[in-house]
Amino acid sequence: MTICIGMLASDGIVIAADAQESDTYYKRSQQKIFTFHGAIPVGNNPNPPSLACAFTGAGESGYIDAFIANSIFDIPTGATTHKDFQEFLAAKIQAFHKQHIFPLAAANNPPEVQILVGAYVQRQTCMFVSYSSTLRRALPHAAIGVGAHFAMSLIDNLSGIQDVKHTELLAAYVVAVTKERIEGCGKYTDIVALHNPIVVQDTPDGSSRMIPPPQLLTRVPGNKIRKWEESFGARWASRQTKLVEELVEEELANESSG
Repeated sequence: MTICIGMLASDGIVIAADAQESDTYYKRSQQKIFTFHGAIPVGNNPNPPSLACAFTGAGESGYIDAFIANSIFDIPTGATTHKDFQEFLAAKIQAFHKQHIFPLAAANNPPEVQILVGAYVQRQTCMFVSYSSTLRRALPHAAIGVGAHFAMSLIDNLSGIQDVKHTELLAAYVVAVTKERIEGCGKYTDIVALHNPIVVQDTPDGSSRMIPPPQLLTRVPGNKIRKWEESFGARWASRQTKLVEELVEEELANESSG
């Protein structure tokens, strides 16, 4: 059981997941976001654009690990478009289900696997999510796992699209609240961001151009996430409660004056 979310930012994509893995009796921490970074050669360009990916998944952990390991091993670094990368992922998911999942469909508890992938491909970020053997673009946000519906309700209540810095903090908040409320979600939180290119104006004629970001993919340090989670419990929760109390008093006062 798990919770994994993907959130669109104004300058990239943020992927976040909890770390709890469990069977009927035992819980443990397990890394759930796996990353890949590789060059995509494009013609004779001496400074080719790069490919960066963040994979995470929900369902049977052994199947998820196998799918991600196999996909990362076979990533076509020559793929130059979002469409190429999406077709690669779709074929991988369909083949994996055909070989490993569909033969067990008649079992009492057949395995289930959902995959969420964020990627930087050809100077653009993109996000994909699977459902059974299908794959689709996931915009603006997505969630998979046992806490998906609850997490999406939290995300839907947040204000519009913000930059990566703010979105990382909001993603940490969504996962933290989901871990607190939904059985099967827990342990520590992992957060990875993929960054869009930067627009600069450094040409003699003043025209703009896009350059790759300093880092295509970054991971939020675990100690920073833990400090955020402590703040969510110590400051955010009490201020939310106080706000509700103030709104109740304000509403009652309006009724009395009316």
